[in-house]
Amino acid sequence: MTALDTLVMVWFSWSVLRLTRHTARYLQTLTALAGTGAVLGLAGLPLVQQAAQAQSGEGPTGTLVLGWLMLLVWGIAVQAHIYRHALSVRYGTGLLVAGLQTILVISLLETLFPPVTGT
Repeated sequence: MTALDTLVMVWFSWSVLRLTRHTARYLQTLTALAGTGAVLGLAGLPLVQQAAQAQSGEGPTGTLVLGWLMLLVWGIAVQAHIYRHALSVRYGTGLLVAGLQTILVISLLETLFPPVTGT
């Protein structure tokens, strides 16, 4: 989890809970999101090691891409479950909220840290 991801998680969860008048659940929601984020981060360490061992001249391997995709989908599913209970809504709504948070984080990361193009 990056510092930006953490800041967005804190701000986004507060905003969503405030809009839906569930601010009493903020600490519990934030703890659940941070805890599961840490566990998923640990689960992703082998992928980080594999990416570091890959040669820089080649693109990522199919296994690495599949692993990152599975971890991303798993993370969104876990966040959706947390938001579902925090907001007392259906799973689909929780999935929408988790997807919006993920899109926000990725968009901010792409904007603040654009990919370096090789010359």
